[in-house]
Amino acid sequence: AGCSRARGRASSMRELREVLAELRGDGSVALAELCAEAAASPSLEALERAAELCWDQLHSGEYKRVPDGYRELYAWAVEQRVRLRRGGLTGEALPEVKKALRDADRALIIAGGLASASLHRLTEELHDTVVSGAAKAGPRWLPRTAD
Repeated sequence: AGCSRARGRASSMRELREVLAELRGDGSVALAELCAEAAASPSLEALERAAELCWDQLHSGEYKRVPDGYRELYAWAVEQRVRLRRGGLTGEALPEVKKALRDADRALIIAGGLASASLHRLTEELHDTVVSGAAKAGPRWLPRTAD
C-alpha cells in the first residue's frame, strides 16, 4: 500500500508521527520505532541505521511498489544525519561538505516530490558552501587521460 501525501509532509514532528504510524501499519514496526527514537534523541548511529533500513526497503523489490513513507523517512534520516554532522563545517572542510552535499542530493532524488522544503534549503546551503570553498581553493585541473 502506497502512502500518498503532500510534498514534504515529514518535515514536522507531527507529520513524522503520521508517516511512522503508516509504516507500522504496513508491518515496519522496527523501522518506525528506530525513527521515533532518532527523532526523540538524535544520534548518528540511529539515523544511519534508519537510513540504511529505508534504503534496504527501497531496493529490495520493485521500487514503485514500495510505500512512499520509506522515501520520506530515508530523506528525513539523511537530512537529520547531515545536520548533526554539519556542525561547524565550512569551506575549509571541503571534502566533508562535498560528502554531505552528495548525501543530501541523493536523498532529494530518492524522495522526489516528497522531499521537504528544509532538505531543499539544506542542499542549497551545502552547494553554496562547496562553490565558495572551491572558488577560494582556486582552479582545479582534471588529470590528463591516456588517448
